Amino acid sequence: MKNQSSFLFCLLFMMIISNISLGQNGSSKYYIGNNKDTIYTEPDQRPVFTNELYSLEEYIQTNLKYPKTAFKDNISGTVYLILVVDDKGKVKDVQILKGMRDDLDKEALRIVSKMQKWTPGMVSGRNVSSEYKLPVKFILDK
Repeated sequence: MKNQSSFLFCLLFMMIISNISLGQNGSSKYYIGNNKDTIYTEPDQRPVFTNELYSLEEYIQTNLKYPKTAFKDNISGTVYLILVVDDKGKVKDVQILKGMRDDLDKEALRIVSKMQKWTPGMVSGRNVSSEYKLPVKFILDK
C-alpha cells in the first residue's frame, strides 16, 4: 500500500511538473480582457510610439499643459498610466496606474488619449493588442 501511495504521489508530481513546463513554451504572456480581446502583457515585440517629429517623451513634454493649480502649488512628479495599443496601433483603455492628484491625472490622460497611431506589438510575426505602461512626468523649471 505504501509503495502504491508513493507511486501515485510521484505520478501526480510528474504530471504537475509536465503541465507547468508545457505552459512555458516561450509564448507571450497574456490576459483576457472583457472576454473579447486577448491583450498581451509581454509580446515578442513591444508597441512603439511612431512620430516623425518627436520621441515619446518629447511628444508628451511638448503637448503637456501644466495645470495652473499644480503650477501654483509648486507640484511636480510622475503619473503612471497603463494603456492598450490595439493590433491596428490605436491607443485605448487608458487608465491611471498610480496618480498624483486630480488635475495632473486628468492632464496625463488627456495627452495620451489624443495620441496618434503607434506601431502595434507583435507575437509570432502578427500584430496584437498589447499593454503598455507609461510614466508621464510633470517637471517644474526652477
